[in-house]
Order: sequence, then C-alpha cells, then structure tokens
Amino acid sequence: MQFRFGNPCAATADDAALVWTCRRALALALVLTLPTLADAGGPPQSWSTRSAPTVEDLDGVAFGDGMFVAVGNKGTILTSPDGTAWTQRASGITQRLRGITYGSAGRIFAAVGFGGTVLHSTDRGLTWTANNVSAGTDLQGIAAGPVVNGGTRFVAIGSSRKVLMANSPVLPFTEQALPGTVPASASLFAVAGLDQNGSSTPFFVITGSAGLVLSSTDAMTWTKLACGYTGNITAVGRQLGQNAVAAGEQSGAGGLTSKRVTVSGSACSTAAAAANAPIAGITFGDGYGVAVGYGSIQYSAQNSISSWTAISAPNNADLHAVAYGNGSFVAVGGRGSIVQSAGGVANTWVGCYTDDEARALPVQLMSSGATPASCIAAAKARGFAYAGVQAGRQCFAGNTLGHVKKDDSLCKKACTAAAGEWCGGDWLNGVHATGLTPTPSPAPQYMGCFTDKPQRALPVMLQQANATRDSCVAAARARGLRYAGLQYKGQCFGGNTAQYLKEKDDKLCNTVCSANQQQSCGGEWHNSVWATGATLPPAPAPSSKVGCYADPDASNRMLPVMLMPSGATPATCVAAARAAGLAYAGTQFGGQCWGGDKLSGTSAPNECTMKCTADINQPCGRDWFSDVFSTR
Repeated sequence: MQFRFGNPCAATADDAALVWTCRRALALALVLTLPTLADAGGPPQSWSTRSAPTVEDLDGVAFGDGMFVAVGNKGTILTSPDGTAWTQRASGITQRLRGITYGSAGRIFAAVGFGGTVLHSTDRGLTWTANNVSAGTDLQGIAAGPVVNGGTRFVAIGSSRKVLMANSPVLPFTEQALPGTVPASASLFAVAGLDQNGSSTPFFVITGSAGLVLSSTDAMTWTKLACGYTGNITAVGRQLGQNAVAAGEQSGAGGLTSKRVTVSGSACSTAAAAANAPIAGITFGDGYGVAVGYGSIQYSAQNSISSWTAISAPNNADLHAVAYGNGSFVAVGGRGSIVQSAGGVANTWVGCYTDDEARALPVQLMSSGATPASCIAAAKARGFAYAGVQAGRQCFAGNTLGHVKKDDSLCKKACTAAAGEWCGGDWLNGVHATGLTPTPSPAPQYMGCFTDKPQRALPVMLQQANATRDSCVAAARARGLRYAGLQYKGQCFGGNTAQYLKEKDDKLCNTVCSANQQQSCGGEWHNSVWATGATLPPAPAPSSKVGCYADPDASNRMLPVMLMPSGATPATCVAAARAAGLAYAGTQFGGQCWGGDKLSGTSAPNECTMKCTADINQPCGRDWFSDVFSTR
C-alpha cells in the first residue's frame, strides 16, 4: 500500500534551519492499527544509504507490482525493483511532484504535483502519461483505496481545500464537497487509502491544519472528526481495518507537546505520544511501523503502535516519505536522499527446480530485470504462492511446485539487476515462497490406462521428459485442464477429454517414472490418466470479444504478461487474466495466454485462425496475433 506523506515546509524554505523551525510547528503522523502479523522479520533498525541519480528533493515514494517509484522536484521520477539500484525516468514535465500511490486493481501508479499535475503509469513506472486537472491547483498528495463494488478509487488533495476523486487516474477527477464545519482557512496536508492487496474495507483519511481529520468510506462523502486536538497533522498512513492513530505537536505553556490521536471509524480520541520528534511520513510492513523525518527514523515494536525506538537517519538525511515492499523499508528525502532498511527474502527459499518450454511456474511476470525480492513481490501482488527467478533476470509465478528439484548450487546465476544475488539458472527456477497459501486443490483421481495415437488423446504437451504424477497434474491444473496423462517414463500431456480406448489391463501403463522410481508413468503410446479436479470456466460473453490484434514485435508484446505458455482456451485465458486483475486477455499460437491493461497493437480481423490445441472448436489467434477479450 502507499500513502502520501505531506511535507509543506519543503515548499516554504530552502534554509535547513528554517525548515527545521517550520517542521517543529507541524504534526507528527497518522497511522492505522496493525493487524496481527505472524513470521515478521527483525526490527528495521539497520539502514543504509542508496545512491540516487539526482540531487533534486524527493517528496514521495510508493511500492507496487514489484517496483519502488519515487517522485520529487522538477518532475523527477526514479524507479527501483529492489530499493537499491535506481534509474531515472522521463516524466515529460518540470512541475514539482508531491505524491505518488499505487492502485492494485488496475496495476497503475499515479503521481500528482504543482500546477494540477497528474501522471499515471501502467508499466511499473517506466513511462508516464499526463492527465492534468486545473492548473491553478497545487496538488499535495494522492492515495488509492478500494470501493464496495470492487476496483480502486483515487483521492487527490490540493490547495484551496480541494478534494478530488476518480476511479482511475486515466479518467477526469471530480471535486468532492467537504463538510461546512471545515474552516475556509484550513490546509490539507495528507491523504491515505489502502490498496496494496485491493481487498480491504473501504476507508479513506485526510489530515490537515489545526488538528483536521476527515474520514470517508467512499471517497465522496466526508465526515469531520472531533479529536480535541489543535496541532497540524502532516503525514498519514494506513494499514488494515478502520482504526487509526495520529500524533501531533501543539504549542502550550510547557512548549511543544506531542499527542497521539486515535481514530476508530467515526470516533476520535487523544493520548500522550511515545516520542516528541517531528515526523514527515510513516508506513507499516512486516509487522513493524516506520516513521521518518528530519534526520530521524523511528520504528515500532513488533505488532505495536505504542512502543517506538528512535535512531538517527544515515548522514542525518532530511527524509520526507517512506514505503514498504520487497522485504524492506525505503525512505526518500531532500537532495536525492534515499535510505533503505536491512531486509530481503532470505527465509523464503524453497529450492532449485527444473523447467522447460511448458513452464513449471506458468505465469511469466518479468522477462528481464528481476531479483528475488521484486519477483516475490510481483507474484504475491497477483496472489501466487511461489515465485521463481531464472536465467539471471526472468520472473515466473504459480501455485504448485512443478518438475524436478535439483541441488541448490545449480541456481546460482548472478542477477543482472542485483550484484551479489542469485537468480536461478538456465532452465532452472530459483523458487521462493511468497507467504500466500493457494486454495487447496482436490486430490487427483486415477482414471485408468488409455491408448494414444499420433493425433494425441490429450493434445497439450506439458512436459517432454522427467514428469512425475505430481508435476504433471500441477502443470495441467495451472492451465485449467481437466486431465493429465503420463507416458513413456515421464512425458506429460493434458486435455479436457479423455479420448481413445481405456485398457482393461493397467499393466500396459506400468513404466516406471524416470524422475520418481515409486510412480508409474504410462507406457509406449499409453497414458496413465489422472483427473486434476479443475473445472472449466464459463465461455466469455460474445460482447467481451475485442478482436484480433498483432503484436508490435517479438520483444514488445501488446499484452506483456504471459499467463500460460500452452493449453489455454478463451475461457481459461480470460479467467486467468481476470484473477490477475488484468483488463485484457489474449490467446495466441493455438494456446498461449497473454494478459495486459492496454491495447497497443494493430487490428487484424482475419488473422486469428489457428485452432486451440485444447479445444479444436475454438480459435486461439496465431503466431504473433492474439484473439483479445475484455475481462471487465
């Protein structure tokens, strides 16, 4: 999840002393109560400085789709798959960018800034498109959150008490009315939603000057909460649920005093804060909270919002915002400051597994630039239990462990995007667990020994050799195929009908599997057939058919996410793309399945004539041409 953390002082003073004085008069932070999290790693107490390709101030950072994205002064945008190595991207604008968020339903980043600037990216922050609002509005922050009927809603805040809402940053934003009790002089500093997983209760929070706290469950109707607090609240973060805790500073007879404000739905109360240090941003992850500010970092005790420890930021960095992802916290700030907590994916290792053209982990998430951490994050964002890095750069995902486990030493090909990390091998997946548990599949049921012919009773080739019962069934299930067939020591086939003759004598299918001497793998031209338990999804509605489109070229797929390397039908491909939150699904080359969020190819109505391998009664595109369906 990603929130906008306000930093109004950065826009009012360049002198460090003036910035410090300004911030001491501002609030600390607003955060939501942590859920109970198991298996958290160590506390984020060790931090390192990262090199940035800019010296401009960075005011916001977000994480999503396996990528950190930071934004700042003069239209600066930086991306990093691991929080360590950063690349500057072209934004096309020179306005200061003040906030960024990630919407998981559409897998889209949105950034806002001065002069009504709104930018969005659907390719993990690599390229950006403008969708500006009124040039007279300086936007200070943006947040994404869920809505009751599904999807994501974006809320941006700006000067002159503006609250803007859109269901996508691609669409026009509309201004929302605030309660009449909000003073005309009020300033809005920060806004938060929750959309890292896209499945939480709708709840948005805005904070501002003089203790202003607004809440909403739909981003359209806002309620002003009476918290009994008069300090400014400049940073807001949100975790699961509708319980919030805020802290702020206000002047009194004894000087500056910190307070913690608790928000639960429409209720609000105050208590003494744990620390008096000024805070510019806060977030939660891995069971811990992290708050950052001018030269300081605070982190909470595990699963706590009341016990905090303060440490100095590396190089006394002036930090403006913080995000969590890929197993670590990343904070950004003045003059291109980037610091990162120790973390990573050391405890997620499952093993080194073989792969082939049929793909043991059927969904390709990244064709290059992957690291173990970014691959795990991308796989988890799409709901997969396993992530596999391969060939030093590729990332695959799935819910079952297919193919054969090998010695771990074979998966030590150096990652091209992260020196010192291992990214599998050639046709070998370095597999990591994402921490998610897939829906249990029914036990496979043995159907019998069936004859085969050159036309193939089960038409989808899933594994050419070394299959076992478990890996073959898993590969068939991953493609939504009802049957898996083992033949000739370890060939694996799949299909939706068990064709040809069932033999009376199973001895014709008693060839030992080469990869598991305890299992039988059919015989010559005989399949040991297993029912996978997969159920066929309904056919896509005729109205969802978009058309036949050509890929721009081999290295630039119109639909960039490979969901199945073989065996797809329109129904199974649409189901896979919908489950991954993608707007479009495309079948190609007789059974490949691709997904994505936008169409960029050329319409070719008469080119998609190849029959689906898994269902010869339906077309499945052809080589470099996709039969495209809308999933929404």
